[in-house]
Amino acid sequence: IYVMNVESGKLLDDHIVWAKFTSADWCGNGFYYSAYPMPEDGKAYSNKNENHRVYYHKIGTKQTEDIIAYENPKYPLRFYSSQVDENDRFLFIYESGSNLGNRLFVKDLKNPKAGFKEMASDDTYTYNVVDVIGEDIYLFTNYGAPNYRIMKTDIKHAQVAQWKEFIAEKEMPIAGVGFMAGKLMLSYLQDASDHAYFYDLDG
Repeated sequence: IYVMNVESGKLLDDHIVWAKFTSADWCGNGFYYSAYPMPEDGKAYSNKNENHRVYYHKIGTKQTEDIIAYENPKYPLRFYSSQVDENDRFLFIYESGSNLGNRLFVKDLKNPKAGFKEMASDDTYTYNVVDVIGEDIYLFTNYGAPNYRIMKTDIKHAQVAQWKEFIAEKEMPIAGVGFMAGKLMLSYLQDASDHAYFYDLDG
């Protein structure tokens, strides 16, 4: 991962090596990324992909100073990725690699004492955070809906059993979802083409 000053076009000294299966999720003065531990000398290309972790890198510091934001030594062969909402309020962690779906965790970054809460544990289903609006967390999932639906919850009701249905499943499967101009846009797949629908925040 390289970091560029977009005004000058120059690369900064911040350079992350051995990042793998990752994005770069900006938060504050740095970003979260996923990587494996540095390989031993002589094993750069033969080391096993084990103990995937989420790290936080602060701009202007060395990679050796990066902190481990999330790890789960109990499952060394699984993958972990991060997502931060635009207001830097919540850090979401996705755990995958053991089934078709993923597990989902959340941490309130505004609360220094907060740990991670498990939002969804049944990884036969897919759970994706769409966005956070105010205190509301919007999610895109096939849990209880093979064609997918939109759910809504908050940090106090983080577990999937407490989520509320926001947009119910339809006969057409959802192909894409996102917020635009204060509305939720859903793209449904029908007859090999996409159909866009807009919803107000009251559903």
